[in-house]
Amino acid sequence: MTLDAPISAARAKIARWVEKFRLLSELNSLDAATRSQLAHELSVSEAELETMANLSMNAEGLERVLDLIGVDRAQLEKDEPALMADLRRSCTMCRDWKECKHDLDAGAFSKDIEHYCVNSDILRQLRPTPN
Repeated sequence: MTLDAPISAARAKIARWVEKFRLLSELNSLDAATRSQLAHELSVSEAELETMANLSMNAEGLERVLDLIGVDRAQLEKDEPALMADLRRSCTMCRDWKECKHDLDAGAFSKDIEHYCVNSDILRQLRPTPN
């Protein structure tokens, strides 16, 4: 029996925690004006910024789901930047990110979009229609 998989999983978890602590430390070291400016640039409130820092902190799941369902991310970003910002914000603050990541990694995330996805309604509308 090999321990490679559990060791790799543990390393990945440790790396996520180290990155999370680094980002939280960086965020907490900002002065009030800079935090406010950052929140404004991200189109979130300062409370949402804090929530984002405490949760998954990235929208990797969104990118993977958009690829899975056949949405051109670059084109969507170009055509609908506000929509992409909203999708990213929702994804970043999602409390089900671990389940999403697990399902995506396992190839079990449905092209019909999982019920727990905070962006499911919008993502279903964005799916290209079959010819």
